[in-house]
Amino acid sequence: MLAFDYGKNQLIDDVLDFTGTSASLGKGYLSDIHHVFSNTSDSSLVGIVTAPILFAMEEFPQLRAVVDKGFDNLTMLILLLSTLQRAVVYKRQRSWP
Repeated sequence: MLAFDYGKNQLIDDVLDFTGTSASLGKGYLSDIHHVFSNTSDSSLVGIVTAPILFAMEEFPQLRAVVDKGFDNLTMLILLLSTLQRAVVYKRQRSWP
């Protein structure tokens, strides 16, 4: 049961990264996809692909191209966010208590 609760809380946290505010989260909005891996040679903005993105990629396979290009391009970021808002799993996760 503990693993289930942890997993559920992690999924809620992943969704809140897209829907919350910096004040309510205690961290920056979209902080997961804006994560910079400083150990890469160019400190690129590669981001963390979290559950909402993975699940949405099942529904919208074209998101794979966005993920492959990274999240430092504003056009790709807007495409990602607009597609996530249409994803069934995203809507379902937002309704969890």
